[in-house]
Amino acid sequence: MNVVDLVLIGLYIVTLYYTVFWLVAFIDYAPPARVVPRRLPKVSVVIPAYNEEGSLERSARSVLALDYPPNLLELVIVDDGSSDSTLAVAERIMASDRRVKVVSQPNGGKWKAMNAGIRASSGGFVACLDADSVVMPDALVKMLPHFSDERVAVVLPMLYVEKPGNLLQKVQWYEYVINMFYRRVAGLLNCIHVTPGPFSVYRRDVLERIGGFREGYATEDLEICLRLQSMHYKIVQVSNAEVLTEAPASFSELYRQRLRWNLGSTLNILSYRRMLFNPRYGDFGVFQLPIIFFATFFAVALLLITFYLSMVKPNVERFIHLWMIDFDLLSLIRSWKFSFSFLDFDYFRLFIALSFFLVSVAFIVMAHRSVKHKVTAQGLPALFAFMFIYYIFLGYVRLVVIKDILLRKRFRW
Repeated sequence: MNVVDLVLIGLYIVTLYYTVFWLVAFIDYAPPARVVPRRLPKVSVVIPAYNEEGSLERSARSVLALDYPPNLLELVIVDDGSSDSTLAVAERIMASDRRVKVVSQPNGGKWKAMNAGIRASSGGFVACLDADSVVMPDALVKMLPHFSDERVAVVLPMLYVEKPGNLLQKVQWYEYVINMFYRRVAGLLNCIHVTPGPFSVYRRDVLERIGGFREGYATEDLEICLRLQSMHYKIVQVSNAEVLTEAPASFSELYRQRLRWNLGSTLNILSYRRMLFNPRYGDFGVFQLPIIFFATFFAVALLLITFYLSMVKPNVERFIHLWMIDFDLLSLIRSWKFSFSFLDFDYFRLFIALSFFLVSVAFIVMAHRSVKHKVTAQGLPALFAFMFIYYIFLGYVRLVVIKDILLRKRFRW
């Protein structure tokens, strides 16, 4: 048994163990009772915007259309030094509705924009909303009851790709469905590691207590979640409140976004490395954080093994064969005969590949059932591209992440 086989065995055991763990947790979970607040609190929604002239108004109008008492809803739009007409759009929205405030500041990054919006707001709860996302009218009233538990600091909605147009966006639609299912299961054990920008709702007093948002390697939503976890707050993922977001339509946009997300994830976990394998932080420290951190290295290992087995090894063997016959291609072609034997199969690696495939299928089916969508909702080409090609792309992204960490590269929004 060589090194490649040992790595494959390790990846197989880890993947199978974690998959079974999550599925058992999902099946065995009984949701706690939630109490609807007798008196609705005031809620402030902050939209940080940088060059979002095309999508800002739609996002803002979705907030103003929420099924919530108008006198208890406030919208703060923060223009973070945009070079387009974002500020003019924000001021036009403010002129049309007295619940809207506009803050303008020099460009400093999304985290500074969020903090400026929090300072300008007055609600007991603060929701952030990316300027390219739209919140459903009933989302807020479905999320607030989860704050009946005083330990809950953040409540998260389900996030989906809105009206995917091209194949790339449809592939991302599948990715979001899988990620929402995974985050929903992780939430059952308080193992959520990121509070995304699209309509995460925070307790204001908690935000003030922890000092608001930080830069977090251009992934402030991940950094604040790790900080909350380190302070033993609870983070809840709901399943019935929805937010729709735009997905990158081009490969270059998608690559840059995923690179920023994965690089920020790895760097932030390194900043909170004291939590890794630390039982003081429960399942999150012992179970979730290590797998999120080492997923980058697992993905790179799998990518390199796949590349070695499918490209390097067979081509090296062909070259050696040709070299041994002095590159006499004509004689090789004349002497070639078709032969087939089941004994030629590498059944060990075939078993590993089949196991990974079945685990993926099981997760995809369960994820779609949980959100009541057909597995083929976006078509078979997108589904197959997601299952067989997209993860190779993510593996490459994580390979670049390791390179960027070594070069200490930073990102801005």
